[in-house]
Amino acid sequence: MSVSSKQPWSLPALASLVTRNLMPVLGVLFLGWSAPNLLALYFIDTLLAFAAVMLLVMGHITGMGEGKGLPNGVRDWTRLVAATAMVMPFVAIPLGMPLFLLFAEFGISWREMLDDPNFRYGLWMQALLSAQAFIVSHRDLSRRDDDDEVLKHRVQYILVRWIAVIAASMTGLVSLLGPHFGGIVMLVVYAAASVYAELFPERVDAWLNPPKPTPSPPTPRRKSRPRRR
Repeated sequence: MSVSSKQPWSLPALASLVTRNLMPVLGVLFLGWSAPNLLALYFIDTLLAFAAVMLLVMGHITGMGEGKGLPNGVRDWTRLVAATAMVMPFVAIPLGMPLFLLFAEFGISWREMLDDPNFRYGLWMQALLSAQAFIVSHRDLSRRDDDDEVLKHRVQYILVRWIAVIAASMTGLVSLLGPHFGGIVMLVVYAAASVYAELFPERVDAWLNPPKPTPSPPTPRRKSRPRRR
């Protein structure tokens, strides 16, 4: 993911970005993929991305060792993973509650999802790709001096996509359309939010971090003149 895109996007790059994000929607429409299964995978991907960012923040910003504060050895990484595991339930519950309620309304069973070999394959692929992305990001941040800025944009990118999904799930339109077509709507919203966050990271930053209003200077009080007797 590009953190900040000052240069204009070329047409092939823009087409690749849009196509990549719309592939799941096309898979549901033309290949018989399950929209609820994809939404569940998106939710798990969001949690894995948050967990990776937490590990990177603790490893690169808060400090876990000598030099640049990078984790050093199995002991440091074990501490980081344990701390992340303790925090993640507090992230997963508020982010996942709208999706859980929607699945309960549609009668979708997580057990049935796990019985689907395609869903299990998607889980394994997500875990492997998340681990690969984490390693690449860790090595990249080790060579940079703007760790906090990079990770801030990464969190914003993850957050704005899922906020859009939550907002779509609460409109009532998804419940009206049902699990298939309502799921397609949510997938389109997720794709649109992903594309927007890639194209306009500065706008996302301004939306999530609005500038604080500057306080107006106090009005000077006029000294009352003593009355003449």
